[in-house]
Amino acid sequence: MVDGQTDGHRTGDLMVDEQTDEHRTGDLMVDGQTDEHRTGDLLLDGQTDGHRTGDLMVDGQTDGHRSGDLMVDGQTDEHRTGDLMVDGQTDEHRTGDLTVDRQTDGHLTGDLMVDGQTDGHRTGGLMVDGQTDGHRTGDLMVDEQTDEHRTGDLLVDGQTDGHRTGDLMVDGQTDGHQTGDLMVDGQTDGHRTGDLMVDGQG
Repeated sequence: MVDGQTDGHRTGDLMVDEQTDEHRTGDLMVDGQTDEHRTGDLLLDGQTDGHRTGDLMVDGQTDGHRSGDLMVDGQTDEHRTGDLMVDGQTDEHRTGDLTVDRQTDGHLTGDLMVDGQTDGHRTGGLMVDGQTDGHRTGDLMVDEQTDEHRTGDLLVDGQTDGHRTGDLMVDGQTDGHQTGDLMVDGQTDGHRTGDLMVDGQG
């Protein structure tokens, strides 16, 4: 919990300035509400209802999208899995293509650009105010760099090396964690899936 409350949540529930009730493992809420969503649903300043696993909404709504559809300040309809929109529209993009105040052409599945550039990345490469090269599926970078990470690695103002799928770091480091480990301003080692740390260790 960060600036919020949670009641009866299961492993890995995350709340930021909001409340969530009876969510399943890994549900994420930021300044919004979600109810009876499936694992991994993400809401930012919006609502989603009955979406499938991994649907993402930011300041908008989406209905009947397939797993992993992402909307930011816009709408998307009948996009394929993982399509991402930020302050614009996208049509007939390939799975997971992401553009934020930029353009992308011919990127492979899941490439993400935010105020930067990416070239020849593999599925799911993510860049935010930085660069990434030769990353594997799902790599995430925020104000930092990562190299040779495995699928789904997440970095926020920190570094991670050799982590397994879904590792999450926020202002800290983690090494050898299992899928879904979460760190916020601290370190964790050998935790199981969905472990949550806020300004401390666990």
